Amino acid sequence: KNKDPLAKFFIPAVIMGAGGATISSFATWGIIPYSHWAFRGIEVGMLLEMSLLSISLGFNFKLTQEARISAESNALHDPLTNLYNRRAFSQLVHPSWELGKRNNNPMSIMLMDLDWFKRINDQFGHAVGDKVLEGVAKEIKSRIRDSDIPLRWGGEEFLIFLPNTNSVQAKQLAEDLRAKIENIKIDNIGNVTMSIGVVSATPDQIDLEQLVNLADEALYSAKEQGRNTVIVMTYSKPTANERRYS
Repeated sequence: KNKDPLAKFFIPAVIMGAGGATISSFATWGIIPYSHWAFRGIEVGMLLEMSLLSISLGFNFKLTQEARISAESNALHDPLTNLYNRRAFSQLVHPSWELGKRNNNPMSIMLMDLDWFKRINDQFGHAVGDKVLEGVAKEIKSRIRDSDIPLRWGGEEFLIFLPNTNSVQAKQLAEDLRAKIENIKIDNIGNVTMSIGVVSATPDQIDLEQLVNLADEALYSAKEQGRNTVIVMTYSKPTANERRYS
């Protein structure tokens, strides 16, 4: 009645167990003709009951595993944009980063922030703001490769991890995304613009956390230089305790 999936095992099991006991009792009391199988009905009923309950246990374990996997997946996804969230960064990016160390392939991070997003929410409402975030996420997913890892970094910020990608390739993608996002048309709110910071390095030069911090610095520079722009930082190994950027 409550749509419990385990009921389809439990109810027949109880019926078979009780039915077998009833048949044995009736045969013993002479209510039904006595026979060997009628006398042993309780054993047959219990055997069938335990078999069904064992199957239900396996089915319940399967449901529990599926629920756990679903919960873990939901914990790593942003429900609005259906991108990975910040919590998923280490779990998804670190394996690619460690794999890249073997061949010392260039890696890039693109950190993006919608310009004047608070104004959109204040002027048009959060429902329209959510549409903008969904539209941006859709453009991101349509432009990246299967090996790239896009995340909603927080609020109106997005991050894309680009394995096997140098600064030239990352900049081209960033410029393409910036232009596409500028042409998003949602509820007559005007152009949506985005500032993007890009940084590239090889895993032997820098660790992953530093690379994210540099992408954040590049994004900050893009904001300072008028927004709706792409700033690229290329990391080079420091010499004489000096860190150089270009």
